[in-house]
Order: sequence, then C-alpha cells, then structure tokens
Amino acid sequence: MRIIGIITMLCFTYTIQAQTNKYLVLKHRDKQKEVVIAQGEFVVVKTFKGEKIRGQMEVLSETLIRVKHKVVPLTNVERIGKRDAWTMRIASLIVSTGMNITLFGLSDNLRHGWDTPSENYKAGIPLLAAGIPMLVLTYKRTSKHWTYEGAMGNW
Repeated sequence: MRIIGIITMLCFTYTIQAQTNKYLVLKHRDKQKEVVIAQGEFVVVKTFKGEKIRGQMEVLSETLIRVKHKVVPLTNVERIGKRDAWTMRIASLIVSTGMNITLFGLSDNLRHGWDTPSENYKAGIPLLAAGIPMLVLTYKRTSKHWTYEGAMGNW
C-alpha cells in the first residue's frame, strides 16, 4: 500500500512540476529592457569555448538550461539567439511563393515541351534567394550587454 501511495505522489509532483511555466529572462545591463524566452523555443547558444548548440531550450533551474540534450550553465553562455516569429512568417511566405512560381514555370515547360522553353521558372529564384537566408536568421544577444537568468513560474 505504501508503494502505491509513493508512486501516486511522485506522479502528482511530476505533473505539477511539468505544468509550471519556465522562462529564460534576459536583462539588458545598461537599459531597462527585458526579453523573455519561453521553454521549448528554438534557440542558438554559443558557449565561451566556441561550441554552438542549436535546438529547443529547457530551463532546468535558475542557473542551468538544456539545449539539445546538453546541459549548459548560464555562466558559460557567451551568446544566445532566438528566431523572431514575424521574420519566420515573412520568410516562409516568401519561400512558398518562390517555390510556387518556380514549380509553375517548370510544369509549364513540361506541359508544352522544352522545344520552346518558358522563362517563367526563373522568376521564383530571387524570392528563394531572399527567403531562405531569412529562415535561418537569429537575433543574437551577447553576455557583454545582457544578463541571463532562469525563472520558474511568473517572472
């Protein structure tokens, strides 16, 4: 009976702990400015050793984060980058439009033959060239100007 009670209590505490909000709060050293990164967001972390880790972030404590199965102390983080939601939306719109135009031009050539090729497929190439780099763009904040601290619950 005790074992069942202990297992029930462990399950209860794990579910409560999993539901608490965890954030990484970045505070600017000179200005009154805060940036909050929620747990589960995609980040790029560069350590002082030069190691780059990309992946979803999990806040373990006020001084530790886990990115892609690597535990990183916040004192070892030189730079942290986050992808902006608006940039990602605009980039995905540009890339999908470029792909649609390119595929339309290629299918036009396949339908009518390559004897007199249409130049429509070339119109989507500049859109792809502009949109694909925007998909991987991250806004980086360095430890020189920002302090990092983990926060459990409300910040």
